[in-house]
Parts: sequence; structure tokens; C-alpha cells
Amino acid sequence: MPDIEPLPPVPELRALGSAQVDQLAAMVFELAAQLHEERARVRELERRLGVPSGADLTEELNRSIARLLAIAAERDDARAPLHADRTGS
Repeated sequence: MPDIEPLPPVPELRALGSAQVDQLAAMVFELAAQLHEERARVRELERRLGVPSGADLTEELNRSIARLLAIAAERDDARAPLHADRTGS
């Protein structure tokens, strides 16, 4: 008979008292408020530093993909250089 690994111990589950539930709920809302403030602070710092936003990056990615698709759809001689106006060069 092969060796059988014992099952890992089951974590202890215990019920929270009503005071603990209220305290936990208050902590969740406090942490959410702190996270919101931190995100706003980071966005403001990024804006001051000139870091592109997610929308700017998405727009740039969409333009790049459109240029690549336009080049891929060309039916000209494959040995010819790519058109500079399509590559953004």
C-alpha cells in the first residue's frame, strides 16, 4: 500500500462577536478612504512630473496599432521600404 500523505490541518474558524464585526467594518471603510487618498496623491504627483496617464498611454497604443495594421495591409512590393508617413518617422 502506497504512503498516504495526511491532510493539512483545517484552519480554525471562529465566529466574530457583534462588536468585532462593527470594528472590522469600520476598519474596512477607513482603509478604503486611505487608499482613495493615496491614489489621488499619486495621480497628482504623476501629473506634476508629466507622467502620461492611462488614457494617454491607451491612445498612443491605439495609434501604434493602427499604424502597424495600415502597414500590414499594404499590397505594395514587400521588398520596398515602408512609407515614412505611415510609420510616423
